[in-house]
Amino acid sequence: MAEESQVIMGDMNSCVGDMMASQHVQHVAIYSLHGDLLATAEPEKSLEENEFNDILQGFRRPLSTKITGINVYGKSYKVVVADGVCGILGKKGLPASGCSICLTNTLVIVGLHSDFMISEEGNEVIMRMGDFLRRKGI
Repeated sequence: MAEESQVIMGDMNSCVGDMMASQHVQHVAIYSLHGDLLATAEPEKSLEENEFNDILQGFRRPLSTKITGINVYGKSYKVVVADGVCGILGKKGLPASGCSICLTNTLVIVGLHSDFMISEEGNEVIMRMGDFLRRKGI
């Protein structure tokens, strides 16, 4: 079981590396549905427990999340997309930095994009990785 866990962790680190290599995201982290940080581009950056719980709630109640917004890594974002199934896209300011959050069967992928990145491209990187992991049953 420990060996299987190491393989999964290696795969998650590889996924983070692939998303960062796109240069459309500033930061990426992958969490289990229990809130455990599995892989990250910046080890010193992780979600607070209440932020993680609010993200999960955002998938259960997307309309409420669109109204209240979402907090990620201590910053508040206006939610522009919350489909209630697998994606949340938040933006902050102009030019818009943002966050993209993808829910898979067993994971939550969180990505940030800076003012100098196009939010939609960063969002596409995060969502494509989510689609890939979902097809693998993860």
